Amino acid sequence: MLCLKGQCLSESASDRHCRPEMLLTETDTPRFYNACLKQPFASRHNLRRQHMKTFTLYTVNPSRGSMIRWMLEECGADYDTVTLSLGADLKTPEYLAVNPMGKVPALKHKGETFTETAAILTYLAEQFPEKHLIPEAGSVERGQYYRWLCFSLHLEYAAMDKWRGISNNDMQRQAIGYGDLDTALNTLRRHLQGREYMVGNRFSALDIYYSGLLEWLIAYAQIIPAEPVFTEYMSRHLVRPSFARVQELEKQ
Repeated sequence: MLCLKGQCLSESASDRHCRPEMLLTETDTPRFYNACLKQPFASRHNLRRQHMKTFTLYTVNPSRGSMIRWMLEECGADYDTVTLSLGADLKTPEYLAVNPMGKVPALKHKGETFTETAAILTYLAEQFPEKHLIPEAGSVERGQYYRWLCFSLHLEYAAMDKWRGISNNDMQRQAIGYGDLDTALNTLRRHLQGREYMVGNRFSALDIYYSGLLEWLIAYAQIIPAEPVFTEYMSRHLVRPSFARVQELEKQ
C-alpha cells in the first residue's frame, strides 16, 4: 500500500487478489490517476512504475495456473496475480474479455494477453534467457523440447478419456489423432528411464509442465499408477524452492 499525505492510493495486495471482479490493477483506477495528476511529471512517472507489475497472471488455485506461477517464481519475475474461482468468475464479461474461452491460466504482458499453459511457459522461458529454462534456439535440444511439449497432448487427451469413462473401439482409435493411454505411458516411461530432466542436462520449463501434469494425473485424478519412474522424476522437481513458494502463496 502506498500513502501520500496520509491518503492511501491502493488496496493491499491481499484485498485486491481476493476480489475476482476487480480485474484491473490499482494503476488503472481513477483514484490512482487523480493522485498522480497532483504530482510533478517525474513523480507521477515513478509512482506509476512503483505500482506496475511486469506480468499479470489470472489463475484459479490450484489449477494449471499453478504451473505458470511456478515458472514466474523460477524466473524471478515481477508479477501480480488475479485469483478467480471456478465457475461464474470465469464467465463474467470482464474475464471473457481477457480470455474468451473462459479458462485459466491467462497472462498479460506488454499489453498483450497470452493463454494456453504450454505456450505461456515457453514464452516466459524466452523472456528470461539468463535463467536457461529453454534450450538454445536452433539446437537439437530445442527441437526435442518442442517434441515433448506437443507429445503431452497424447497423454492428456487419452487420460481424460479414461477419467470420463470414454472408450473407443479399434476403428475409432485409428481415426483419433492422439495415442491411447497405454502407448502414451509406455513412451513416456521409456523416455524417463535414467533421465533427470525431460530434455538435455538441466531443468527447463518442460520439467515444470510435466511435473505439474504428472502430479495431477497421479495424486489428484488418480488416472495413472504411481510408478517410481514417474514419482521420482516428479518429486525431484517439486522440491525446488520456487515450487515451495507457490504452495505458500496459494494458501494465502
